[in-house]
Amino acid sequence: MLNLKLKFFILFITIGTATLVKGQEYSSAYLESKSYDYLSLLFSMKIKDTLTAKQIARATIIKGKLEGNYTKIGLGYEQLARVSEKEEALKMLDSTIHYSINSDHIDFPAIGYLYKSYFQFYDEKYVASLQNAILGYRSAKSKNNVEQQIAALNTISAVNKLWGNYSKSLETDFLTLELIKKFDTLQDNKNYLTTLKNIGLGYVQLKEPDPALHYYNLG
Repeated sequence: MLNLKLKFFILFITIGTATLVKGQEYSSAYLESKSYDYLSLLFSMKIKDTLTAKQIARATIIKGKLEGNYTKIGLGYEQLARVSEKEEALKMLDSTIHYSINSDHIDFPAIGYLYKSYFQFYDEKYVASLQNAILGYRSAKSKNNVEQQIAALNTISAVNKLWGNYSKSLETDFLTLELIKKFDTLQDNKNYLTTLKNIGLGYVQLKEPDPALHYYNLG
């Protein structure tokens, strides 16, 4: 499973920036005859070739609809979101959520909510961002997807910090820390240190220097 932060980064840099247009290299019949794994790999290889990437994503959607595979339909729309302009991307993510809402896949539908939340945050649409982050968190929690839960909690905490709700952001940061400690493999990345720093910052804003210093020292 591709690291979620890396997915966010790829999504951010590709939407509206994929200018290398080579045209369609494959027939629709050829693409629709291939496996989903093949199409996903090919999409990743062709992501900077906007027309071809969209053709591959649409083939995944068509194949999913023919087979009644709603998770794959959602995947196809999520792929379209990555190679679309922002406003169109948000519509594609709505379709991702719509089709994969009852999916048993570990990444869906949370990935649609989290991508929407991510873009809304940077558009300063903080209420909408918070709402989608909460929905993403609930979905991720129901699937025991720790990576997605942490991504959602980070956004929830960030919105509360911007609003000056430092007690709420601190609660969220502690929940994030609890998740990281529970799953040891995640302590090898930056999440652990970043969360300790955020907790320290929360205590600073609440004018509680002793616990702030404690968590800064841990980090």
